Amino acid sequence: MFKFLRESKKEFEHVVRPTNKETKKYFSIVTWLIVVLTLFLYVVWTLLSGWLFALKDIINPAKLQPTQNSNTKLPKDLKLWSGSTWTLDLSDIKLDTKAVTKPVTTSTWAAK
Repeated sequence: MFKFLRESKKEFEHVVRPTNKETKKYFSIVTWLIVVLTLFLYVVWTLLSGWLFALKDIINPAKLQPTQNSNTKLPKDLKLWSGSTWTLDLSDIKLDTKAVTKPVTTSTWAAK
């Protein structure tokens, strides 16, 4: 074991450390590579996602169409499509209207 430690110490004496100039050079190379690759991946990701969204719109276009329904009473600031309004059917929404009979407190949670 001690022989191994002595040999390891001798090997450390043979290690050549980079100079200050070399360290700065390699640091700048690594930094620029990170910046360039980050920008490259951003551009590729942006183009790819744009193409995928365009393809999605081609395959499955949105089916929401503006209507001129005079029975719908919406505020005037909701006019979104060249003077017409979007209609929204809320009849499918079911709300739970049961009242809470017992208030929840910290002691109620601790008891469970």
